[in-house]
Amino acid sequence: MDKRKVKRGIIFAVCILLMYFVVRDYAVIISGIKVLLHILRPLIIGLCIAFILNIPYGAFERLFTKLFKGKRRKLVKIFSLVLTYIAAIAIVSGIFLLIIPQIISSIEMFSSNLETYYQGVTAFLNGIVERFGIGEKLFEVFEENLYTILQKLPEILLGATNGIIDFAIKFVNTIIDIIIGAVISGYILYDKKKLGAQINKGLRALMNEKIYRTVTKFLSMFNGTFKRFIGGQLVEAFIMGTMCYITMRIFGFEYAFIISVIIGATNVIPIFGPIIGAVPGVAILFMVDPIKSLWFIVMCVVLQQLESNVIYPKVVGESVGLPAALVFSSVILGGGLFGVVGMVLSVPVMSIFYDFMRYITRSYKEGKRIEKTAVAESTEPTEEAGNI
Repeated sequence: MDKRKVKRGIIFAVCILLMYFVVRDYAVIISGIKVLLHILRPLIIGLCIAFILNIPYGAFERLFTKLFKGKRRKLVKIFSLVLTYIAAIAIVSGIFLLIIPQIISSIEMFSSNLETYYQGVTAFLNGIVERFGIGEKLFEVFEENLYTILQKLPEILLGATNGIIDFAIKFVNTIIDIIIGAVISGYILYDKKKLGAQINKGLRALMNEKIYRTVTKFLSMFNGTFKRFIGGQLVEAFIMGTMCYITMRIFGFEYAFIISVIIGATNVIPIFGPIIGAVPGVAILFMVDPIKSLWFIVMCVVLQQLESNVIYPKVVGESVGLPAALVFSSVILGGGLFGVVGMVLSVPVMSIFYDFMRYITRSYKEGKRIEKTAVAESTEPTEEAGNI
């Protein structure tokens, strides 16, 4: 029996067995992955920070290498690292100093006008009730259940208090993880070449040449696709937020800055981001003027169509290369398993997996074609000899 067929049969059987255990113990495996990711969160954050800061770090490193003419490598790396983090802190601080005062100003203005907004919304709803004769039954049901609601109020407040405490604990833990991750990213950037060489040696030691080439190809695809996707999404989100701000200012919508920031930030999430970002804007504008909230929805739909059909293909381009069904499915799956982070990262991860499977399939077909050609060439002399 052909050894290759035996080997492929064993691999196929192992894959089927693994799929069976994954399907059978799906919940246990997912919970285990979540626990593992929670434990490794500082390291993952550090890798992400290092991945982003590697671009300016490389630029500074090349600059100082030219200035020092290839000498004093440690000094070059230290200067590059310090300047990279100074630049990153300055950019983040500048963004916060620009955005936070605007947000505080918008919240203060909203709070000071809350009574006016409340009266406007009440008048709008009363007008609908008087004009169309609806709403009386809703008010009757509310009055009938008001006593029950008041009885449950202490329980509701207790749940809200517990939620605030949980949020505060998670927020503090996240800040600590980010600080630890920033420190880890510094070590990664400083020793990135040594770490890369050690990983390369480990892969070569554990794998044969064919598997090693496949794994390095996958890592290269991961690096390129992830970098292009995240960079494209950030640029596209900035463009969308800017367009929203300009359009809102042209048509005289209130709270243009804070709503545009929300729209831009949530637009990083594929497919569902614009919908998630539009909800707070609609709620805020409904309090100001219910009619304006309807026009805001129309504006969001128009901008979203422009973004989907013109901006996104130009900015993100072919970095994803996924069919629409796979994009939709990956976002739903990633969001269901890992929340907002899963929704953001699901598309590049699925794109990498999709491209890698196409690469494996293409390599397999090319290998079969080469094998058939070699067999055909090896049989030609025999046939000629037989004819002679």
